[in-house]
This record gives sequence, C-alpha cells and structure tokens, in this order.
Amino acid sequence: MKVILFVIFLFFVLPVFAEPLTGGVEYSGLESEIVANGGHISGYFSDGSYAVNYNTDPLKVFYYSKNRVLTHIEKRSSVEYPYNAYKYDINGNLINLSIRISEDETFIYEPKGQLIAHWVGQNCFDSLGNLIMTREIK
Repeated sequence: MKVILFVIFLFFVLPVFAEPLTGGVEYSGLESEIVANGGHISGYFSDGSYAVNYNTDPLKVFYYSKNRVLTHIEKRSSVEYPYNAYKYDINGNLINLSIRISEDETFIYEPKGQLIAHWVGQNCFDSLGNLIMTREIK
C-alpha cells in the first residue's frame, strides 16, 4: 500500500519539477508560445510585425502584427529556392506575389504584376529604390 501511495505521490510531484529541453536555446514570451505550438519565428520586421512557420506545414507562413494579430497568410510553391509565394489577407484576398530567389533576395509584385518591393538581405526597397523596411531573418 505504501508503494502505491508513493508512486501516486511521484506522479503528481515530479512533473512540477520537470524542465523542457530546448536544445541549448532559451525561449521566453512570444517565442516560447510559438515553439510550444510547433513553430518558429522566421523573421522580425522593423514595423514590429513578425512571420511564423509551423513544422506541420512548411509551405505556409503566418504574418502577425506587433499586437499578435494575424494579418496575412503566405503560401509557398516550394521550400527550395527559387520559389513563388502568394500572400493573402485574412479574408482570402490576394495581396501580392513574390519570387524568392534566395534567402537574401525577394521580388514582390502586385497581383497585376507591378513591382512593389525588392528585399536584399535585411533591407527592403520600394520600386524607386527607397529603403522602406528592414528585417531580422531567423
């Protein structure tokens, strides 16, 4: 009887002292929530927004505002470069399409084909060559 009580006691006490394994990486706040749900932040943008990829569907990228509100969903044709990506608002309207040449270079176009922006490394330029945004790639 004592053994059964001891096992029941351990069952309730041990999980309290357990720590998740992070592979040497410490996560906190927003990142810990995303990692706990099987995802990772793939980029932070200078306007405070960020992009999230989930392991269960690597062909989709979810974009959130700095207030953690879903704003866009991007669907990729592949995960290998070069590939096309189509970005939709939360109502399913096509916002833009892009050609990802490499991790460091992307061309973004309006649905009718006019160039909107060009990412080179961490910098995004409008069609006139003006810097309009920066990012931190993860």
